Amino acid sequence: MKIKAKKTEHFGYVIVDDYYDKNEQKEVWKELEYLTSPRILLSPEHTGSATHNGNVLKKNGGIFLDHFYRERSCSNILSLNKKIYNDEIDKVFIPLHPYNEVSNFIKYDLTLVSYYENSNYYLSHMDLAQFTALTWFFKEPKRFSGGEFKFSNYDDVIELKNNRMVLFPSWVMHEVSEVEMDKDLETDGYSTYGRYCISNFLFNTDDRG
Repeated sequence: MKIKAKKTEHFGYVIVDDYYDKNEQKEVWKELEYLTSPRILLSPEHTGSATHNGNVLKKNGGIFLDHFYRERSCSNILSLNKKIYNDEIDKVFIPLHPYNEVSNFIKYDLTLVSYYENSNYYLSHMDLAQFTALTWFFKEPKRFSGGEFKFSNYDDVIELKNNRMVLFPSWVMHEVSEVEMDKDLETDGYSTYGRYCISNFLFNTDDRG
């Protein structure tokens, strides 16, 4: 893992490149490809989407893994993404801002897998957790444009990279720009060549839903 500290006037966050090793990535991809099905991925109104004036702010498919699997050990992703509880990351993340001290008291988490294909997006929103860890995946070479991540109230766009994780306070407004697939991949189904995001929502109380 390559951990980079980032700081703004109001909050601090970290970017972790090469978050999963090669063997872990293989295990993650096995599950992502299995999940990428219209039978499994749910519409935005069924995946805890943020709303504004009653309107859903995102367009994508998703599934909460904690609700999908009876046992967490049945999921490669749920087994592997416990690495967010990592001393190396804490040593960089906590000193960035006083609020980050709350991460010492994190006890629970929820994991959402989201998949973005043609014309999918997520408008500016915040998450109902203490901290959010987003890990991005896509097949290389990349077969789409867009899908960039931005902290909405700051001039701060984080480049979309495969196997990159971003950890930040959940109250910070953030968004995902519209994804446009390569012309030969513009279909009504799921090609598996789009943008994946594994969202790990971290709580210090059992408010996971």
